[in-house]
Parts: sequence; structure tokens; C-alpha cells
Amino acid sequence: MKNLFFALRYSLKSLRGNISRVVSITLGLALGLLAFSFIVFDLSYNSFLPDKERVYQFWVYYDVDGQKGNFDTTFGTVAPALKADFPQIETATRFRREGAVPFESDKRDFEANLVVADTSFFDVLDLGVISGDPHRALAGKDKVMISESFARRLFGREDPVGKELRYQNKRPVTVSGVFKDIPHNSTLWPLEAILSENDSEISWNNGDGFDTYIKMQPGTDPRTIEPELNAFFIRHGAPDFMVDAIQQGLPRFFFVPVTSTNLVDGNTVRMALIIGILALLIIFVSSMNYVLISVSMLVRRSKTIGTLKCNGAGRGDILAISLYETALLVSAALLLATVLIYAMRAQVETLTGIPVSVLFAPARIWAPLSVILLVFLLSSLIPALLFASVSVQAAFRNCSGNRRRWKQLLLAIELICVSFVTVFVLITGLQFRHMVSLDMGYQHDRLIYTELKTDSRTANLYREALRSLPEVEWIGMSLNVPLNKFYNGTLCTEGATNNTLFSSRTDMVDTGYLATMGIELVAGRNFTDGTPYDQVIVNELYAKLQGWTDDPVGKITYNFGSPMTVIGVIRDFKIKAVNAEVPPMQLHFLSLQGNQNFDNLVLSIRLREMNSRSIRAVEAKLKQVTPQVRFKFQIFDEQLTVERHYERAFRNTVTTVSLATLIIALMGLIGYVNDEIRRRTKEIAIRKVNGATARDIQRLILHDLSVITLPAILLGITSAYLFSREWLMRFNDRITLHWWIFAVGALFVAVIVACVALWQTHRSAHGDPIKMIRTE
Repeated sequence: MKNLFFALRYSLKSLRGNISRVVSITLGLALGLLAFSFIVFDLSYNSFLPDKERVYQFWVYYDVDGQKGNFDTTFGTVAPALKADFPQIETATRFRREGAVPFESDKRDFEANLVVADTSFFDVLDLGVISGDPHRALAGKDKVMISESFARRLFGREDPVGKELRYQNKRPVTVSGVFKDIPHNSTLWPLEAILSENDSEISWNNGDGFDTYIKMQPGTDPRTIEPELNAFFIRHGAPDFMVDAIQQGLPRFFFVPVTSTNLVDGNTVRMALIIGILALLIIFVSSMNYVLISVSMLVRRSKTIGTLKCNGAGRGDILAISLYETALLVSAALLLATVLIYAMRAQVETLTGIPVSVLFAPARIWAPLSVILLVFLLSSLIPALLFASVSVQAAFRNCSGNRRRWKQLLLAIELICVSFVTVFVLITGLQFRHMVSLDMGYQHDRLIYTELKTDSRTANLYREALRSLPEVEWIGMSLNVPLNKFYNGTLCTEGATNNTLFSSRTDMVDTGYLATMGIELVAGRNFTDGTPYDQVIVNELYAKLQGWTDDPVGKITYNFGSPMTVIGVIRDFKIKAVNAEVPPMQLHFLSLQGNQNFDNLVLSIRLREMNSRSIRAVEAKLKQVTPQVRFKFQIFDEQLTVERHYERAFRNTVTTVSLATLIIALMGLIGYVNDEIRRRTKEIAIRKVNGATARDIQRLILHDLSVITLPAILLGITSAYLFSREWLMRFNDRITLHWWIFAVGALFVAVIVACVALWQTHRSAHGDPIKMIRTE
């Protein structure tokens, strides 16, 4: 208790130095707590599920002509067939994601994130049912399970079971139960409603957009099933194109643990690694800065330590006092970091997309506690050991031993880190600017779109209605939007032999689509009404992969052995906002004749002017056709911004870490220079008496400082080059690491160091040497 009292007294006595130490640790703690809590959150997906160790998701890996990809959806027939064929599988479920859809209750409109699932959903994915029978709740048509929070929005405190809703504002469905809200770190979040499926709609020819999950029997391993999956698909009558692909060894089917479904592409792990490195860096810099300031205080503290030892204090007592002091200062820093995080919670949520209360959930509290312990150990051990090692004789002689070497090493470490993050923040900023300025191959200004579930007759009425609207320049319809990477695919074959040349993406578009999207037709002609399905428009990459060196128009290409005639060639365009790729593309004509039903028809509109008045006019015109339908328009530029949120957040994170590291290093640098000037006061005074000018004194300090600074900067920018080179590999379109990027970063750090040194030495360099010797 006496040692704690001494530690508290010393903490209050050295306020100036302690304020610097607390500020340093506060910045490190705040960023470290956020970063590691985010990493643990990101790496613990679906961990809330019971029996999670027995639940797996079905995935497909394709590698066709160098185009690789993992896909987590398949045919709806796969789940029940897997359960029937393999006794190792206890049960299986399938569901189709519908996204945000409208519901109506008591003439009030609500929107909920919906999936359409089979009756086995809760047997595999036990979300926690509050009311209703989880085994029967999705049995039968037009039954819906809703989340706890959605039930409160709809019905308040009333029991929702048995109540009726109108799905998409027209189809009556009955609430059959309520399930617990989905945690944020789940691949199902933000699921709010589960609609029972219509089994009659499921077939091998009904699309492959179903998530498939299995639950294994206890003690079994899904890897024993994987070698049999090729034969499984052939045995169950998979489509011809899939059988052809299997026979050529193109797909690979595999199962992924439900807790690892967000880790398949490796991006989450890579990002966690990068954020973890940056977080460790800021924690290390803040802790080393604490140590640097503590070591600089050793001369002033040495006599106190000597006095304590003369009065019976042992090495253990000095060690305890130092550790108590660090614990008090880290506690103060933790309090400030908590206040800072709370005050910036809106910015934190914008940056991470996760509420602060979720980041620091009790189930993952071990992550922030580990960060606090790490900061305490890094900050406390070196000063405590140094203070405890001071002998009585050395204390009263003001002997610093190897204290200066410690300071130089710690300052060098800080400057290495500052150089690293300075260069890395330049590179991330340049890469983000490069990404947002990329030519996407289409014009996305003044462009809006909405996704419709409609029929061909109504779609024609929409189109005709909009053509008379003065606010509208062009109208186009398609089955996909270029922001969506999940275009349907087709295998382009060599003649009728079915030997695969490459995999192509496909879309169906009407006659106005190319003009609406601003996609350039470089050869041939556009579609006209009545164009048959076997006449296609391809992009430039498609023609290149076919090996066509002359005009592609009129050439014959084959889809799974079926001939298609090329009538036009369009300029390549990208189909993702981030890490955009240009795939070979094949367009077919979208006919709106007859009585077709569309689950997801994309209506794209180019406005003459982008403003809310024009969007309202479009919506009003469409409402004249179908008053009961709600239209949700997306602005293309805004969606591009949303799609790039993660990259923008990462750039902002790196910038924040860089600024925090710079602030911490500046505090350490100021403390180091001040301590050096104090240590060399007599030397500076004697030099001035012997004729040295103020410039000579400043040059002396700068020279000594450059011995530490220049090698540290070189190490920092070299590390940044190696790290950035690996980081940039995740982008298809990336910047070149020019020499000037590293030169700018190195110059920036060198100028900062020089300015701080000149500013801090100004007073001593211009001081009276007599007064300096008298007060030394």
C-alpha cells in the first residue's frame, strides 16, 4: 500500500511529463481497442449458432480460362438430394435471398430483409425461436417467420402469431412465428423475415441462386463426401452445361464451416492482418513513446530512487512503485480513451459499419482486455527495470549509464513507424483515387435504376409511360446491373465439340439499354425489336479470347455447342465497383412480348438532370401504371460510393493511424530534443563562449539527430514498400509504386524532424552562456 501511495504522489508531482505519457497511451489505446475489437468481430461470424461445429455451407470453385471464383449459391435441388444420398448428413436446407422487400400491415408500409426458405431451415440454422413451432412454421404456402425487432415494429407488444401481412403489398401471408434478432457478425444479418417457399418452383432449370447448408451427423466429416460430389451432380440430372464442365474438371465442390463462410475469398483475413499490423504499430509506438519519456525523466528521478533505497527500499519496492505508477497512468488513459470512443461513436460506426455497443459486446470483452494488458506490459516493464537497477552511488552522481542509448533506440523505432505509415497512407490514398477515377466503360452520371418483380405486359406499359416524360432521356431494361458481379455465366465452346474455350458472363437487354448506360457500340449494330435469341452482341475481350483478329460481326460462336451469330461488338465495361473486372460478355435480346414473368427486372433510366424532382416525376408516372407497387430507386453514383465504402473506410483508418502515430512521435521527439539540450547545456554554453553562433549550435543538434533519423527513415520506407507491394496485389487495377512516393514520404518525415529540432533548440542556441552555466 505504501508503494501505491508513493506512485500516486510521483504521478501528481510530474504533471507535464505525465500529461504527455497519458495522451500518448490514450491515442494508442483508443485505436488499439477499436481495431482489435473489430478484428475479433470480423473473425467470429456465425459463432452464435448452436451445433455450429456440425453446420457447413456448400460452395463451388470455378477456374475457367484463368477466371477464378468461389460461389456460395447453387441449384435449389441440391439440398434435399444431398440429404437423401449421404447418410452422414443429418439434415439440409436451402434458401434464396430476396433483399429488402415491402410488407404492409394495417395500411402501413414496412420494409424487411427477406429470405425464402424450406421447412428444414431452423433444423440447420437454429436462430433461436421465441414463438411458433420451428419445425412446422415454414410448412405450407404463404407462411412467414419474422424477427423480434421487426415484430415490435409491426405489432408493438401484441402477439404477432396468426396475424396477416401483405407481402410486396399484394400477397397475403400469415405470421407463423418469431425468431431472435440476428447478430451483426452473421452472414444472415440483417435478416428480418423468412418466407415459406413454393416447392413446385424448384428444379434444375429454375436457377442456381440458392444458399445451401447441411448439418452433419455427430462425429462425421464433410470432406468424406466431397470426392463423390461430381458423380452426385451427374447422377441427379444436372443441366448439360454443368455435366460438361464437371467432365472437363472445371468446378470443384466443397463444404465450408458455417463459422468460416466469410473467410473463403481470403479478403477478410488479409484485411484483418493489415488492420492488426497497423493496430500493433500504433500500440507499440504509443508504448515506446511512454518509455522514451519515462527514460528521459530518469536523471530527475534518480535522487528520489537513491533516497528511497537509503531508507530501506529494495529493488522490489522500486519495481512495484514504477509498475503502480504505470497502472495509474494507463487507467487514466483508458478512461480518456473510453470517453473519446464514446464521443466519436457516430464516426466509428460510419467507419466500421458496426455500432460501438456491438463492437464491445460482453461475449468478446476478452479482446479489449487483452489490448489493455498488452499496453500496460509494453509501457511498464522497461522503465520499471531501469529504475530498479539504479544504484545509490549512481543516483547521487547523476549518472545515466546507458540511458542515452535507450533513448536513441526508442526514438529510432518511433521514426521507423512514422516513416512506414506516412508512405503507406500516401499509397492507400493514391490507390483509392485511382480506383474511383477508373473508366468503368459506361456513363454512370444522371443514372438511376430500380429492380422490379413484374410481367412483360406491365414492363411494356412502364416503358411507354416513361418515354413521354420530359425529365427522362433514355430508358433501358436488363436482368442485371453492372454493380452486380453475379451475372449469369455460359461456357463458350469450340464449335459443336463442347470443348470449353472460356467462360463468359451473359445478360439480356432491350433496345434502349446501351444508350441508357452509355456503353459504346464499336462495331455492328444494336438489337431491334424481334431480334432472335441466337443473335448476340459481345464485348471486345470476348472477341479477343475467341482469337478473332478481323471484324467479329457475322462470326459464329457456340454456347454449350449451340451456335450464336455475332451482330455487334461493344466496348469492355466493368461489372464491379471495387476491384473491378472486365469479363468476356455476351448480350442477348430481352423480349417483352408474350406473357413472361420476371423475378428481377432492372429498369435503368438516364435523366436529363439529376435531382429529386426528376426522380419524383418518374415515380409518379410509374404509379399511374401500377398504383399499388412501391418503387425504390437507386442513384447509380451513390451506389458506387456505397460499394466502395470498405476501401474508403480502410483509407480513412490508415490516415487516422498515421496522424496518431505522427502526434505520438512528435511528443517523443520534443521530449528527446529537450532532454538532449538539458544534458548538453554546459557543452552548448562553452561552445558559445568560444565563438559558436546560434546556427552552429542548431547544426550540431541536427547533425546528431540525423544519425538516428536518416537510417530510421530508410528502414521505414523500405518496410512500407514491401508491405504495400503485397497489399496492392489484391487489386486488379493498381497504381505503380513510383520512386517519388517514397521520396515524398521520406522528405516529409525529415522536414518534420528538422522543424521540431530547430524550434526546440532556438532558445538554447540564442541564450546567454553565462546564465546557462550558472543554472546548469
